Amino acid sequence: MTDKKTFNISEEVIQVKLSTGYWSGVRRAKELAEELEARHATEQGTVKADLFVLRREDRLPSQRVTLEARAWFNGHSLPWGEGGWRIVRVDKYAELMDKMSECKTSIHKSRDDLVGRYDELLADAKVRLNGLFYMSRFPTKDALSEKYHLDVAQMPIARTDDIRLNGFDEKQTAELRKEIEASYTKMIDEAQRNIIERLVEVVAHAESKLNSGDGVFWNSLIKNIGEVCDVLPSLNITRDPKIGKLIEKVKTTLAKLDPDTLRADKKVRTKIAKQAGTLLNELKGFGA
Repeated sequence: MTDKKTFNISEEVIQVKLSTGYWSGVRRAKELAEELEARHATEQGTVKADLFVLRREDRLPSQRVTLEARAWFNGHSLPWGEGGWRIVRVDKYAELMDKMSECKTSIHKSRDDLVGRYDELLADAKVRLNGLFYMSRFPTKDALSEKYHLDVAQMPIARTDDIRLNGFDEKQTAELRKEIEASYTKMIDEAQRNIIERLVEVVAHAESKLNSGDGVFWNSLIKNIGEVCDVLPSLNITRDPKIGKLIEKVKTTLAKLDPDTLRADKKVRTKIAKQAGTLLNELKGFGA
């Protein structure tokens, strides 16, 4: 494992935090829930009712873009402490920001489409909801526009070798530095552990599918393993050689397989499933 004393976290990575927003097009209908509770004599607060103010085809585009942006962001970064903060290596920061810029453009495109059709969508909601429609359930055009956003906050990780606080003497500063460095070490270990957890997830899924006996699985089973193994080296922030070898082992064992061959040949499938099981045990035992 890389010696953390020679690894300067404040120079190697940057903190990033993704925030997104869009209108779900769904509103809670309290009076409808209360009506159902009264009709069926159920306890108050038992029933919840939702109204789909927007049609499914109008709700999905922005939702899909947002979910895809979040998945890409999380897939190309590592968890860091609390509050939704994550870290990305400095040399991969520009790539992450470029991708999020593309996603932001897509979010704004979805927003502009809905805002441009505002009167049409409002009229449609009035007809479909009929007696359940209230203007308070439909945002104004300006309010609708403001709901859509995708932003990335950035923050460097504070250095521990130059702490200057008014009123702190040398001893207090040293104690604080020790506490911060211990916190950093713990979060680095957790971030590196996240890499192993991702490998465990894809290998366990592959082993389960290959052991199912029927040979039925999507090509994405193998494709996803390759994609994960392609991303993880850049997330190995301490450049731990043991983690690097595990990533490469998963890639050579599973990511280069031909799905059609696996489906057609039970013996090959059984052999690879066994290899996946052995690899899974190795991953689960990492760091133990």
